[in-house]
Amino acid sequence: MEWLIGIVCIWIGWKLIVHVSRAVMFSITGRTSWARTEDGVPKNFDNIGSSKNADRKRQTARWIPFNNPEYIAEIRVPGGMIYIGDHLPGRYNEPDSCLINPKLKVATANHKQRETNLPYWPSYSNISPSARRIYLEWLASGRLDPDIDIGYVFLFFYGLERRLFVDKARDEVEIITKEVHRLLKIYGSNTSFHQYAFALLEGAALISNQLLALPTLSADLTNGYRLPLSLKIHIGARISRSEPIFSEDALRWLLSGPNAPRRTPISRCFKIFAALWRLRYDEIYPKGLIVPSTNIPLIWEYRSASGTFEINIPIRIGGRQITDVSDLAEPLNQFSQLGDMCLDELAGYSRFLGRNPLTQGSAEGATLLPAALLATSTETPLHQAAKNLDQLFDNRRVASTNFGAVAHAIGMKDGSERVSVAKLEQMAIFLEGMGIGFEPDPRFGSAIFGEGGKLILFRAKAGAPVEASNPDYVSKRIFIEVSALASASDGKRAPEEFAQVRRDVLAAAQLTTTQRLRLLAYAAAIWDEVPKQTTILNRLSTIPADKRRQILDAACATVLADGVINVKEVTFLEKLAKALNLGTGDVYQALHRGDGHADEPIRIAPAQIEQSIPIPQNPAEKTITRTNDADLERIRNETVAVQRLLADIFVGEDPLVPPEAIVNFDTLTSNFQGLDRPHSELLEILLDRNGVDRSEFERLARNANLLPDGALDTINDWAFDKFDEPLFQGGDTVVPMAHLRKILLTRELA
Repeated sequence: MEWLIGIVCIWIGWKLIVHVSRAVMFSITGRTSWARTEDGVPKNFDNIGSSKNADRKRQTARWIPFNNPEYIAEIRVPGGMIYIGDHLPGRYNEPDSCLINPKLKVATANHKQRETNLPYWPSYSNISPSARRIYLEWLASGRLDPDIDIGYVFLFFYGLERRLFVDKARDEVEIITKEVHRLLKIYGSNTSFHQYAFALLEGAALISNQLLALPTLSADLTNGYRLPLSLKIHIGARISRSEPIFSEDALRWLLSGPNAPRRTPISRCFKIFAALWRLRYDEIYPKGLIVPSTNIPLIWEYRSASGTFEINIPIRIGGRQITDVSDLAEPLNQFSQLGDMCLDELAGYSRFLGRNPLTQGSAEGATLLPAALLATSTETPLHQAAKNLDQLFDNRRVASTNFGAVAHAIGMKDGSERVSVAKLEQMAIFLEGMGIGFEPDPRFGSAIFGEGGKLILFRAKAGAPVEASNPDYVSKRIFIEVSALASASDGKRAPEEFAQVRRDVLAAAQLTTTQRLRLLAYAAAIWDEVPKQTTILNRLSTIPADKRRQILDAACATVLADGVINVKEVTFLEKLAKALNLGTGDVYQALHRGDGHADEPIRIAPAQIEQSIPIPQNPAEKTITRTNDADLERIRNETVAVQRLLADIFVGEDPLVPPEAIVNFDTLTSNFQGLDRPHSELLEILLDRNGVDRSEFERLARNANLLPDGALDTINDWAFDKFDEPLFQGGDTVVPMAHLRKILLTRELA
């Protein structure tokens, strides 16, 4: 009896050995080294699917080519791309799962039952007759039913992968690839099928010697647990060559991995997330990230969906081993932290879009975006707003427009709504993020204006924000408003009056460059549309006592700038003095004030005397003069940075300059481009003599019908435009700067 038991044990052991050996035999393929050229194209793929199959000679099945019809159980299957026959070796000693054996029973149409629970590895030979009927009808109908159990799709897919990798049907790669793409469109939502289908497509590209395209950046690049082969080759090759990983590749790597972030902002506003990612990545890794290479080689692996065969091929480029990045954790940890930081920055914007899904790219939502992103948003929906604003600027740094035009350009409104402080502040935040400031800006003390009111846009870093509570800034802003009122008081605005305001602002050494820039834009914005006089004058009572005299002097300097005092201007100045709690005598003192270097008397226009306007006693006997000596000192304090920053505001055709200040036909005959003929002739004399004393300079200026100090200011302003520095310094002599004189004598600017 014991011998019988021994024989049985030996027989059972032999059977187990046979089964195990067959399982190993059918699961191993030849391991071929895949040599690639430098551009990554495979040179050969001959040994794929070369597993030693003991039953291959017994194969009696045949492959039905694409679009070749076959009848199976009286069902016409027109599409082909299937195996039909008695035997096709598969796992162990069983027929391949994809094989359709026409001898097996198929249920009739009347007895067909919907099968919903096919096994994980379905096989045509093992499923029920009803399931076979469903499968054959699905094949016959064109493989289109989106509600079919995914197991039937896999039954068909098993045949495609076998034909491609085991039979090595290279002439059918294209048609098989097209079919898999078609199936993905219908059944790609199934994660398992999605993974296997993309793996097959990778192998198909390798077989046909095609370059593998990198995945396009999108909100969902994840392909289950594995990175796309094209990405592994691309990044692995860069790492092997010690080349840096830049922002776009890093984002692909992060989003393609199994631990890709899944937070809402990625799907809701992916383009903006990608733009912010690039911005922050480049800030942290301006030269890219160098990832250390490892000794783990990249091997392309394909595990068949049917479980019948496997492929493992080492990948090399130019004979060099490529690093496998699949298990590199450290760089992905860094990328994950950066991704979370970007998502945190976009959280508010994402919630806003969730509540207002139709407002993506609008100014309302943009105010919730990081300012740095707005300034570099060429690949976001905000790009159109930037293009519209560029049209308003017309290749200049300054634009004269109105609220409605700007709001329409940035998609904030259509121009039909009433202007409000909230709307202006919202628009200001949006523009500030794009490196644009505007005036009047209510955040910095400006009055509110109408829908069509003038608006000055200007380009400046961060939109030129200022500290609106700075007392020097507040005082100078009021000075501009008062000067604008003074200029408008006689019903006309002389360009010299605007120029006087400009000089005074530029010379304000206690103000920053940004503050001066914004003040000058404000002056240009209100010069033709002055705020209500009552509003401005009522605010003057809050001005410190030591500033009130300065404001009155500034207003007087403005009306004196054109050399003519109008009775209406005097009336306004008296009203201004009263608002400043100063007497009318202060007005006359300011108008007559001089310091020993007075120019010619100022001409007073004839007035129509009204009883309500007090006129100084014996006006004909008094000489009203002005002096500009202080201007030279102010100009010396003026920085080159301010001049450059404001260059576009006060040149040629710029709308900030009153047109009368631009037109001067004498410049056509000037020896120095930009100077009119009288100033040019005076400059020639001064250059030839290499300077003169003060009294001689005043005589030369009067001979040219020029006011001495005004002429010196004009020439120095011209020199600032050309050299960013004055040509003459103040003092008892008027001597040109030696290095500038040398340039001018060579007529390089003639």
